[in-house]
Amino acid sequence: MKTYPLGGYLGGMAGAFALRGGGMWAWSNIGTSRAVVFPGFYERQKAGYKADTGQLFGEAAYPMQVWGMSLEPFAGLAYVSVNTDNFHERGGSLSSLNGRSTDENVGSPRSACMPPRPCSGAPCRSRRISRRPGSTPSTT
Repeated sequence: MKTYPLGGYLGGMAGAFALRGGGMWAWSNIGTSRAVVFPGFYERQKAGYKADTGQLFGEAAYPMQVWGMSLEPFAGLAYVSVNTDNFHERGGSLSSLNGRSTDENVGSPRSACMPPRPCSGAPCRSRRISRRPGSTPSTT
């Protein structure tokens, strides 16, 4: 499989709010090969197809100090898209598989608050993620 990614990220302040956003797109060329073997039978199958994967996200945060501690609650949205071409295996007629193209798209809201914490003597950040009921948890 060979993948060619392209992405970008922007971030900045708008008054007291930190705004961040980005996107990524990847083009993939996928090649598969398998052997189907059992007593008295052997076929080697090969297939090739393409797939694209994309993601867009944006978030707004409000950095603040509370009781001498830095906090940054944020809310954001993410969108992910995965598209694959159909495929047809070649190599033998009895064990060849065919697959249909797929288009999967998912949007997800998220929110969190990031307190700093010590990490082996150096400051680092951790995120506690909260989400709406029924959604898949995500971290960034």
